[in-house]
Amino acid sequence: MKGLRALPCILLSIVLLSACNNADKADKRAQRQEEKQVNKEEKKEVVIPINYTSIPVTKQTVPTIRKDYDSSQMKIILAVNRVDANRWTRLDTLIVPDTFLTDFMAYSPFPKNVSTIKDVRKMILYSQSIQAFGAYENGELVRWGPISTGKKSTPTPSKLYHTNWKSKKTVSTVDDEWVMEWYFNLENFEGVSMHQYEMPGYPASHACVRLYKEDAMWFYSWCEPWILEKKQVAAYGTPALVFGEYAFGQRKPWRALPENKDAVKFTEADLERELKPVLTLVLDRQEKRAKLQAQKIRG
Repeated sequence: MKGLRALPCILLSIVLLSACNNADKADKRAQRQEEKQVNKEEKKEVVIPINYTSIPVTKQTVPTIRKDYDSSQMKIILAVNRVDANRWTRLDTLIVPDTFLTDFMAYSPFPKNVSTIKDVRKMILYSQSIQAFGAYENGELVRWGPISTGKKSTPTPSKLYHTNWKSKKTVSTVDDEWVMEWYFNLENFEGVSMHQYEMPGYPASHACVRLYKEDAMWFYSWCEPWILEKKQVAAYGTPALVFGEYAFGQRKPWRALPENKDAVKFTEADLERELKPVLTLVLDRQEKRAKLQAQKIRG
């Protein structure tokens, strides 16, 4: 009888304990959801708007410009104007951002991610219209910088290239006074390449892609050369897509930044249109290279 009398109390205790456990679980679930939401909010990128202004370059303003901007700020200004440190004083105007961030990538005209090439290990995009490059790894932007492509009389053909052979220093076959450092060949028979050379703030090359020295050195290490077997291309190097056309005789596109801060920016959709025609070929050549390298490892 005593056991029977105690049964309701035992059952009640079990019910209460179960209810407490369920409540604890619900509280923990709610806490986890709240933590996830907080983490998501913390991970949200804070985009700081960057606007631009124009500054005249004259004998009177050059000393002031040199005084007002330090080396890290000048690096951004020079890249925005597609010019090097030795030639900016020859311009009549500089386009200058109103905000200087420590992250140089914040000034990139290329989107941070391009899902179209998420399966492409490495790829370079060279835009002739805005004279800039974007280097991507599996669709993520890892570097950007200014370029100078072919002048009007010797244009750089817009098409898909690959990095072939390289040299720390080579002499042009067109003019032996042209010494090109950190050289990477792109088209063996047409003489198109990418390398360090003067950057005057407009397309000025003899069909090559000119780069800052620091960018040319980075590409020299980052890009992969071709693989030759019996003097034939057995595997292609890093794909490099040159696309678009520069509007010769018209206003430089970055000069429009004071009126439109997105004047030279590409969207992911813009790049997808350029990449779609070559994507299959790029992936096919990447796969063949990987298979060849795997065979070499196996011996």
